[in-house]
Amino acid sequence: MKLARLALTLLMIAPSVALAQVRINEVAWMGTAENANDEWIELFNDGTDDVSLDGWTLSDGDTLSVTLSGVLFAGAYGVLERTDDDTVPGVSAFLIYTGALGNDGRTLTLSRADGSTEDRVVGGDAWTNIGGDNETKATAQRTASGWTTAAPTPGERNEAEEVAAAPEPEPEVTLSRSRGSGGGTTAPRAQKPVRPAPPPELSLGLDAPKTAYVGQPVSFTANATGLPKPILDSLVYTWNFGDTDAGAGRTVTHTYAYPGEYVAVVDAAYGKHDEMMRKDVTVLPVSLSLSRTASGDIELKNTASYEEDLGGFSLGGFTFPKYSFVKGKGTLIVPTAKVGTRGPVSLRDTRGVAIASLSTSPQRSFITKANARISEPIAEANLEVVAPASTTVIRIGNATTEEKLGFFARFYSMLFGS
Repeated sequence: MKLARLALTLLMIAPSVALAQVRINEVAWMGTAENANDEWIELFNDGTDDVSLDGWTLSDGDTLSVTLSGVLFAGAYGVLERTDDDTVPGVSAFLIYTGALGNDGRTLTLSRADGSTEDRVVGGDAWTNIGGDNETKATAQRTASGWTTAAPTPGERNEAEEVAAAPEPEPEVTLSRSRGSGGGTTAPRAQKPVRPAPPPELSLGLDAPKTAYVGQPVSFTANATGLPKPILDSLVYTWNFGDTDAGAGRTVTHTYAYPGEYVAVVDAAYGKHDEMMRKDVTVLPVSLSLSRTASGDIELKNTASYEEDLGGFSLGGFTFPKYSFVKGKGTLIVPTAKVGTRGPVSLRDTRGVAIASLSTSPQRSFITKANARISEPIAEANLEVVAPASTTVIRIGNATTEEKLGFFARFYSMLFGS
């Protein structure tokens, strides 16, 4: 008798342990009347605890393998919809998946994150073994007495169970003894409300430099998170670079033709999932100048205060190799032998657009009788030396006035003697 009382006492004071169980509750392997591809699977948490499905999987061992995520609340239904959230009108998908269920039956296995099995439904060699009708589009539904065929009830209690169930009783009020010394009861405990599982949300990130340069390629990459991998892999990315040009793909490369402040925008979309991300990009001008040294080589100067990459640029017949950096305010000497010409030459960017030109000849030095050096550049295109039988003069352009001829005759005599 004492042992019985002790056991009863321990039973009364021991904390109750509520085990949450997630089960496969309904399978629409046949699709819907609107579209045979609109398949869906319903999960049900018939426990008293919320369950995180992060890392769980649902697989048929053949063409379907879905990685789950999110929380399925106690007493809540989660509808997994194939391809998009339009599969079951009026029902918000708990998760969208890709892949199809064969009509010839499969074995569905719901596994926890640690690989252990939570639930399994054996369809055998035909789903009709457990339920569902491909003609009427009635679904396979789990009931207390086993699987059956009934009208679809996505996100709700199965219709077959409602028909078999007795009329709803009055709400039961559970009374418990107070911990005080006297008798009496405590107030009834309110049941935990059933909360619908929040739908997964798409989140975007954008990798791109804040600063770019005219004529130099800029790389943009979009990073999507928050949805199952099959949906992330199906996202379609469209880009607007802010300069009237557009692009497509998760990673893209763009070249800005003009300096300025631009807003680069990427949009990722799949089904009802659609998210936009933007980033401001400052495009700086390429500031380069050309001149010739006394030996005829070309001096390229970066007049900007920031570094420039000339990789892919061309100068005459020479193309700069990849990663040809010139420091801010720095210079680079390019031998004439590489350029391939001593005449006019242009520096062109990766698009072939000329950004700097050099049309004058090299500097030339002259020694006067007094050994004074004159090193002014002379434009060869405008210089003509005319040497008659008895007189040598220099004519500049179309200058033929007596004053100019007299001046240059005296200048020529001073340099070389009469």
